[in-house]
Amino acid sequence: MSLNVQIKTILFSFLLGIIAYILKALFHRKIYSQNKMIKIGSSLIYIESLTIVFIKCSYIINNLNIHFYSIFFFIFGYFISFFLFKHCVT
Repeated sequence: MSLNVQIKTILFSFLLGIIAYILKALFHRKIYSQNKMIKIGSSLIYIESLTIVFIKCSYIINNLNIHFYSIFFFIFGYFISFFLFKHCVT
């Protein structure tokens, strides 16, 4: 895999981690709802939308080669946005 593709993959995974946290913040009330059907439905929408976006864009960027560092940077982007929003916004 070329360096250009690796950089695109890392940036995409990092940005998707940030987007995942923002979507979780938006779906927070519905994901932790008391109604079980709303909780299940919103969780499925959240997970399926992230999965579809990740697979579709990974296919476009690098023919769906998922490496350890792409998952690592996804988690890293999620936690960076978690700490930034937690400490800067509140």
